[in-house]
Amino acid sequence: MGIEMVEKTLAGMARTGHPYTEGERHFAAGFAYRSGDAELTDKLVSELADISGAMESDLIIGRFSALHGQNPRWLGAAEDLVAAIEILRYEEEARLDRLMERFGAMDHDIDEKGVTRQQAGGHGEMGREQMSI
Repeated sequence: MGIEMVEKTLAGMARTGHPYTEGERHFAAGFAYRSGDAELTDKLVSELADISGAMESDLIIGRFSALHGQNPRWLGAAEDLVAAIEILRYEEEARLDRLMERFGAMDHDIDEKGVTRQQAGGHGEMGREQMSI
Protein backbone atom coordinates (compact mmCIF):
# COMPACT_ATOMS: atom_id res chain seq x y z
CA MET A 1 0.00 0.00 0.00
CA GLY A 2 2.93 2.35 0.65
CA ILE A 3 3.95 2.92 -2.96
CA GLU A 4 0.36 3.56 -4.03
CA MET A 5 0.11 6.14 -1.25
CA VAL A 6 3.28 7.86 -2.47
CA GLU A 7 1.96 8.02 -6.03
CA LYS A 8 -1.41 9.38 -4.85
CA THR A 9 0.33 11.97 -2.68
CA LEU A 10 2.61 13.17 -5.48
CA ALA A 11 -0.34 13.43 -7.86
CA GLY A 12 -2.29 15.40 -5.24
CA MET A 13 0.63 17.75 -4.73
CA ALA A 14 0.91 18.32 -8.48
CA ARG A 15 -2.81 19.18 -8.68
CA THR A 16 -2.52 21.94 -6.07
CA GLY A 17 -0.19 24.00 -8.24
CA HIS A 18 1.80 25.05 -5.16
CA PRO A 19 5.59 25.26 -5.67
CA TYR A 20 6.65 22.73 -3.02
CA THR A 21 10.30 22.58 -2.07
CA GLU A 22 12.25 19.39 -2.69
CA GLY A 23 12.33 18.81 1.08
CA GLU A 24 8.55 19.20 1.38
CA ARG A 25 7.95 16.78 -1.50
CA HIS A 26 10.38 14.27 -0.04
CA PHE A 27 8.87 14.52 3.45
CA ALA A 28 5.29 14.18 2.15
CA ALA A 29 6.21 11.13 0.06
CA GLY A 30 8.05 9.53 2.97
CA PHE A 31 5.21 10.31 5.36
CA ALA A 32 2.68 8.77 2.96
CA TYR A 33 4.79 5.64 2.63
CA ARG A 34 5.40 5.25 6.35
CA SER A 35 1.95 6.14 7.66
CA GLY A 36 -0.29 4.65 4.98
CA ASP A 37 -2.96 7.06 6.23
CA ALA A 38 -4.57 8.81 3.24
CA GLU A 39 -6.56 11.28 5.35
CA LEU A 40 -3.60 12.39 7.43
CA THR A 41 -1.37 12.61 4.34
CA ASP A 42 -3.96 14.76 2.55
CA LYS A 43 -4.04 17.05 5.60
CA LEU A 44 -0.24 17.34 5.45
CA VAL A 45 -0.32 18.22 1.74
CA SER A 46 -3.05 20.83 2.22
CA GLU A 47 -1.20 22.43 5.14
CA LEU A 48 2.04 22.56 3.16
CA ALA A 49 0.16 24.15 0.24
CA ASP A 50 -1.15 26.93 2.52
CA ILE A 51 2.20 28.02 3.97
CA SER A 52 4.05 31.21 3.17
CA GLY A 53 7.57 30.57 4.46
CA ALA A 54 10.24 28.04 5.32
CA MET A 55 9.69 28.48 9.04
CA GLU A 56 6.05 27.40 8.75
CA SER A 57 7.12 24.45 6.63
CA ASP A 58 9.57 23.33 9.33
CA LEU A 59 6.85 23.58 11.99
CA ILE A 60 4.41 21.51 9.94
CA ILE A 61 7.04 18.89 9.14
CA GLY A 62 8.02 18.73 12.82
CA ARG A 63 4.42 18.32 13.91
CA PHE A 64 3.69 15.55 11.42
CA SER A 65 6.99 13.82 12.26
CA ALA A 66 5.91 13.69 15.89
CA LEU A 67 2.52 12.26 14.91
CA HIS A 68 4.10 9.31 13.15
CA GLY A 69 6.48 8.34 15.94
CA GLN A 70 10.07 7.23 15.89
CA ASN A 71 11.53 4.32 13.93
CA PRO A 72 15.03 2.90 13.97
CA ARG A 73 17.37 5.04 11.88
CA TRP A 74 18.02 2.26 9.32
CA LEU A 75 14.30 1.70 8.79
CA GLY A 76 13.68 5.40 8.25
CA ALA A 77 16.55 5.52 5.74
CA ALA A 78 15.15 2.53 3.84
CA GLU A 79 11.66 4.06 3.76
CA ASP A 80 13.10 7.37 2.56
CA LEU A 81 14.95 5.53 -0.21
CA VAL A 82 11.77 3.81 -1.39
CA ALA A 83 9.92 7.14 -1.35
CA ALA A 84 12.73 8.83 -3.32
CA ILE A 85 12.69 6.08 -5.95
CA GLU A 86 8.94 6.49 -6.30
CA ILE A 87 9.35 10.27 -6.71
CA LEU A 88 11.86 9.68 -9.50
CA ARG A 89 9.55 7.17 -11.21
CA TYR A 90 6.65 9.60 -11.03
CA GLU A 91 8.77 12.41 -12.50
CA GLU A 92 10.03 10.13 -15.29
CA GLU A 93 6.45 9.23 -16.22
CA ALA A 94 5.57 12.94 -16.36
CA ARG A 95 8.57 13.64 -18.63
CA LEU A 96 7.59 10.73 -20.87
CA ASP A 97 4.02 12.05 -21.10
CA ARG A 98 5.33 15.48 -22.14
CA LEU A 99 7.59 13.86 -24.74
CA MET A 100 4.69 11.84 -26.14
CA GLU A 101 2.60 15.04 -26.38
CA ARG A 102 5.38 16.78 -28.30
CA PHE A 103 5.72 13.93 -30.76
CA GLY A 104 1.94 13.90 -31.16
CA ALA A 105 1.96 17.62 -31.91
CA MET A 106 4.44 16.94 -34.72
CA ASP A 107 2.13 14.21 -36.12
CA HIS A 108 4.50 11.40 -35.13
CA ASP A 109 2.45 8.48 -33.90
CA ILE A 110 4.65 6.39 -31.61
CA ASP A 111 3.93 3.81 -28.99
CA GLU A 112 5.04 4.51 -25.41
CA LYS A 113 6.89 1.19 -25.37
CA GLY A 114 8.91 2.38 -28.35
CA VAL A 115 10.25 5.26 -26.30
CA THR A 116 11.05 3.45 -23.06
CA ARG A 117 13.90 1.03 -22.72
CA GLN A 118 12.94 -2.55 -22.04
CA GLN A 119 14.76 -4.45 -19.31
CA ALA A 120 16.28 -7.72 -20.51
CA GLY A 121 16.44 -9.27 -17.07
CA GLY A 122 19.31 -9.83 -14.74
CA HIS A 123 20.59 -7.27 -12.30
CA GLY A 124 19.54 -4.08 -13.99
CA GLU A 125 21.20 -4.87 -17.31
CA MET A 126 19.58 -2.95 -20.13
CA GLY A 127 18.50 -4.93 -23.15
CA ARG A 128 20.17 -4.63 -26.53
CA GLU A 129 17.09 -2.84 -27.80
CA GLN A 130 17.55 0.88 -27.55
CA MET A 131 14.97 3.57 -28.08
CA SER A 132 13.23 3.18 -31.40
CA ILE A 133 11.30 6.00 -32.91
